[in-house]
Amino acid sequence: MLMLLLWSLPTLVDLAVARGGDPVRRRNGLLPTDWWWVGWGVVVGLLGLMLGLFTALNLPTGLTIGPGTTGAVTGFSAAVGVAAAAAGEEIFFRGFVQGHLARRFGARAALWGQAVIFLLPHLFLLLVDARLWILLPVQFLLGLVAGVLRRGSGSVLPGVIAHVLTNVAAGALLT
Repeated sequence: MLMLLLWSLPTLVDLAVARGGDPVRRRNGLLPTDWWWVGWGVVVGLLGLMLGLFTALNLPTGLTIGPGTTGAVTGFSAAVGVAAAAAGEEIFFRGFVQGHLARRFGARAALWGQAVIFLLPHLFLLLVDARLWILLPVQFLLGLVAGVLRRGSGSVLPGVIAHVLTNVAAGALLT
């Protein structure tokens, strides 16, 4: 839950400074969306899970076990922690970052910019083991697709659903 709070902090500050309101919620992707986009969030989450598992299963044996890697989701509290971190990342990258980039540089630049910025903290995987580089294109692609969901729906909710589904299910299946 701490990761949800930390990732969401810039959005919370933006809401407080701008005193909320519909334009601020819209900029941060904090608006409701329809079921069509929720369904696309589920589809993207399942596709992301398959892509992530395919990539993880092709890593050298034992590479995903150890310090600095996401371990297996072995219980409810672990699943909640993984889900909260994924939701926080969506609120920050697809909500705050993409919203502010779109306001300043336009929707297309925001889409690509947030995907690049989303990739940056994932570069730390290379410090764990350089052979984890194969996960980076997957991270970038999933960030880009989550950005498309945000752009199309106007909400971070489909991306949250996709990200949570991908991370929790992959963590549960990699036990």
